[in-house]
Amino acid sequence: MHSEILEKNRSARLKVFVVWLPMLPGDSRQMIDQRVLADPRVTYYWDPKARMGEWFSSHVTHQPGTTWDAFFMYGQQARWNSVPGPLVGSGSSVMGSSGDLLAAFERVRAASSSGPASA
Repeated sequence: MHSEILEKNRSARLKVFVVWLPMLPGDSRQMIDQRVLADPRVTYYWDPKARMGEWFSSHVTHQPGTTWDAFFMYGQQARWNSVPGPLVGSGSSVMGSSGDLLAAFERVRAASSSGPASA
């Protein structure tokens, strides 16, 4: 998605948070490759106890287990109260649902470029 979203939209006001969890054997902080999404708008985090994945499962996806290899897209109006929202799009796996990710990004971009509706 680097080339489809980040590279093609260099002027877009984006904040991308990538949270890495130790879900597969060998996963470690040292294995994080920040070149995957090499862009100054991307911030990487390492969650060694997968707490973020558990929180998203409990509060956002409402699925058992730990949410990982997933995306959550929020627009400019999003606020983080008890849960972040409003959610514009989500999916899992990231690569398997890349079409959904791109569609959610297009909705956010269209909403931000149109500005407030006039009466």
